[in-house]
Amino acid sequence: MVSVDNVYQQVLAIANKEQRGYITPQEFNLFARKAQNDVFESTFQDYKDAFLHPEQVVGQHNDLNMLREKIAPFRLIDQSITMVDSVGTIDNTNGTVYWLESVYDMANNNVFEEVTKRQVNYYKDYFAAKGFPLNLEHVVFSGSGGNLEFRSKNVFYRESTNTIFFYPVPSNNFLPKCDFIKPVSAFSAPKWGYVVADHQPMYNAGASYNFVVHASEESSLVNKVLELAGVAIEKVPLSDAAMKNEQMNKADKSN
Repeated sequence: MVSVDNVYQQVLAIANKEQRGYITPQEFNLFARKAQNDVFESTFQDYKDAFLHPEQVVGQHNDLNMLREKIAPFRLIDQSITMVDSVGTIDNTNGTVYWLESVYDMANNNVFEEVTKRQVNYYKDYFAAKGFPLNLEHVVFSGSGGNLEFRSKNVFYRESTNTIFFYPVPSNNFLPKCDFIKPVSAFSAPKWGYVVADHQPMYNAGASYNFVVHASEESSLVNKVLELAGVAIEKVPLSDAAMKNEQMNKADKSN
């Protein structure tokens, strides 16, 4: 979490130093929302890439563990899935599904792979025609009586945000759960609340909402707000300076 007041005061100080004009609370609140959305999207894409390809980021500044800490406010784990036959409904009481990270049934040692409905239909048709799995990528080996057997790989597809269709049809003791990322829109937008005293806006913490992104993103938020403010008030040098600062900030994070 990042203090909305800290960001606004830094934005005002930098804009004043550069003699680029005053950024009103109303303007700041608009820019702040966009800035947080941009930071979230950047973090989310980095996390998704690292989750899907962890071998590519091991030991780097954006490795999976670090990104998991940054995405933590938006990540829900061990969320229940209510089953009716082969159809599951994700409990989205705590937030809607922005990206479904993983589906599993640890009680039965099963992990599921997301595929398309077309792929599932293809698996069904192939198995019905051939009597064995499509290829080794779609099966697992399971020992039974000292022998190796082919078993269908567990997959699912979705036709809506929180509705899952499993294949093969799960057993009666099926207890699926999932981890997913909820959107930044699930939180109140950042807002610098204020009251007017002596014709000046004064910070009102009770009417404010802080940024929900990770604390390490404070400088990025400042730079992004300045960049947006520079464009809005047609002060190109302010926007250019903010973009340069953000590039330097990213370079520092990479080291």
